[in-house]
Amino acid sequence: MKHEVYIDEDKIMFLRIKGELSLDDARECLDALTSKMDGPGPYPMLIDLTGRIPGLDKEVRKYLAEQNKDPRINKQAYVITNPMVRMVARIVVAAQDSADNARFFKTPEEALGWLNERT
Repeated sequence: MKHEVYIDEDKIMFLRIKGELSLDDARECLDALTSKMDGPGPYPMLIDLTGRIPGLDKEVRKYLAEQNKDPRINKQAYVITNPMVRMVARIVVAAQDSADNARFFKTPEEALGWLNERT
């Protein structure tokens, strides 16, 4: 897999997208993350889109919006530096039930700081 997915020792899920994200890629990434969850959570999630190219197929946006409603994921921190990628991410987040628990950051350090503020 060209994208990176893992859960660290603090139960923070990491998803780093590199390049394009196809529907198959999205399925593979989310399946890999959910298979690593070992309990009810909560699991804060850092989604690093700094290596992502702008644009996202409508089917992928729809799939992500539907799948990102796992109740074990309590917070989502998006790291984005490209304005076009940020716009697409906001569309996906707005379609989720958990949009109130999502924030956008410019650096992984800022994102991790917010994620570590456990609520």
